[in-house]
Amino acid sequence: MAEVSKREATFSKIIWPENSPSIENLVRAGFYCTGVSGEVTCFYCNGSLHKWGPNDNPMVEHARWFPHCDYAKHLCGNNLYGKIQSSKKNLLAENKIDPNELRSLVVARLDLPVVERLRSQYSLPLIKRCIEDQFKIKNDDFESDSDLSMACLVLQKQIDILQNSKHNFIIPSKDQQLNNSSQPAKKSLGECFICLTEEKKLACMPCGHLCACVPCGYALKSCPICRQHLKGFISVSA
Repeated sequence: MAEVSKREATFSKIIWPENSPSIENLVRAGFYCTGVSGEVTCFYCNGSLHKWGPNDNPMVEHARWFPHCDYAKHLCGNNLYGKIQSSKKNLLAENKIDPNELRSLVVARLDLPVVERLRSQYSLPLIKRCIEDQFKIKNDDFESDSDLSMACLVLQKQIDILQNSKHNFIIPSKDQQLNNSSQPAKKSLGECFICLTEEKKLACMPCGHLCACVPCGYALKSCPICRQHLKGFISVSA
């Protein structure tokens, strides 16, 4: 589908909605028709978009929803691409992401080639959680495919540590079990290094240090343990 003529040919199989962007602009933006009315997919990054508005610019929407697509980035040019990403980040920061929008953002990224590659190493729910946490905490995409890969690695390590720690629990006597039956045990991850009050919930990326609660995490620019610049967080639960 790298050839323009082949992408154009895919639109001849259906009636393209009148209130959507022109086929010419969609093809130029790297899209081909999937066979479903209103849905297109990028030949380069495999990202799919639908629910178009009459004033939507395919090139801009391509770069907005799939910032790691080199084809879209090259098409926009560095100046426009930078403005698109800044605008998206500011919008997400000003408006809390509602569940439906978050779901759309995550689903749009699950078809990306990097996710397909990561599925050979990690479960899809784990990859999905990393993407969700990035939007919830940082209000933005991962800066690169390697950052998403690192997030998956950090989260998997945290999960492995928590699962392995179960074998280190001391089993109480029967009397102790009866006395504590109404008080379910909860494993703590320790106090936040910043406020020393709330429980640690966030692991820094890319270093992987578990160090902060969610409220304090918003203010961090570097890891409080190793001082490495932060690229994101992974939410960890006991």
